[in-house]
Amino acid sequence: MDLAHSLRVGALLANLARSHGGRGGDPRIEERLDQRTPGGASYDLYQPRGAARATVVGLHGVATTGRRHPRLILLARALASLGVRCAVPQLPGLAACRWDPDDLGQVVEVVDEVATGTGQRPGIGGFSYGASYGLLAAVHPRIAERVRFVFCIGAYASLPPLLDWYRQERTRTPRSELEWDDTVYLELILALQSGVLSGEAQREGSVLLQRYCSEASAVEKRQFYERHLRGREVLANAFSNCERTVLEALSPAGKLSGLRCPVTLIHDPADTLVPSGHSQQLYDELAKQPGGERHRLLLSRLINHVAPSELLDFRGLLALGSAFASLVDAT
Repeated sequence: MDLAHSLRVGALLANLARSHGGRGGDPRIEERLDQRTPGGASYDLYQPRGAARATVVGLHGVATTGRRHPRLILLARALASLGVRCAVPQLPGLAACRWDPDDLGQVVEVVDEVATGTGQRPGIGGFSYGASYGLLAAVHPRIAERVRFVFCIGAYASLPPLLDWYRQERTRTPRSELEWDDTVYLELILALQSGVLSGEAQREGSVLLQRYCSEASAVEKRQFYERHLRGREVLANAFSNCERTVLEALSPAGKLSGLRCPVTLIHDPADTLVPSGHSQQLYDELAKQPGGERHRLLLSRLINHVAPSELLDFRGLLALGSAFASLVDAT
């Protein structure tokens, strides 16, 4: 990377280390919210007021805030301030805490829309479940040749074994504050998805999930768990409603031969929501394909699932910065 490029990557990482997206109002950025594709997909657009060097489509994970998740807004604004246009689709299924193959169509619609409208090949950047959706969308025949790269943080390879792992792993008591945070998050999502919560508990849970990653305290999360989730057999109720055909349709493992672009996979080796072995499995599959040397896997403790951690590691930061380079690269 040249100096200017290194400075852009450094600025991006510095922005991502913040806890929320701020209030907006950056004079360098134009925000065009509530855009619609001809097919009806909804997205927000963040772009520099001058010419954009590149375009990225950013995908949220399981979050009731959807495309308005504070960290995703932060990323989109940071990219736009660095000269990169960022389109952020709404994925109705993930925003409603459910698995829905129609979400993939939303991604394809928005990628096609921004590619046509800008004349640029957009990259796709996804977080957690959204990262896996990005991989699946990138092999769709309608856009496969138009996608410049796929950038994934915390992706899963296949949903059925991930859900089996949840069943097994969540039988033990969390051993750290981070594990407790992830446990409450997962059970809250699955409780809302499966209808375990109702009435005031459902409303309170929905509000907590909106605030979970940026505002809610550890004490608040644990108190909600003790009042509404402990002893409710959330995992059993959630998995009883899963249709295997849907889970298979939303699993990228074994379906990546149609990729026409490089993939960057970043994963926390201590991730307790999606084990890093899922990214390793995806990388191994990609590496065996023609052009497999283009793809990259970085296992880093500097990322806690999808958010920057507070660990300081100079060599790790250099590796992380290099992995993030595709997001600000115009080539």
